[in-house]
Amino acid sequence: MSYEFHPDAWGHGYATEATRRALDFALNDLAFERLIAETQTANSASCRLLERLGMKE
Repeated sequence: MSYEFHPDAWGHGYATEATRRALDFALNDLAFERLIAETQTANSASCRLLERLGMKE
């Protein structure tokens, strides 16, 4: 999954909600046992998003 939002949409929780729903779908509907996420460490917003959703380093 990849996402990119226009700067006007930043800070409204859209990426969090979209990612949360995608994770839920993958884990519950598709029965994935594990998911791997990657982001650039310089992208602090995406790092925080993944941490907020329970992803671990």
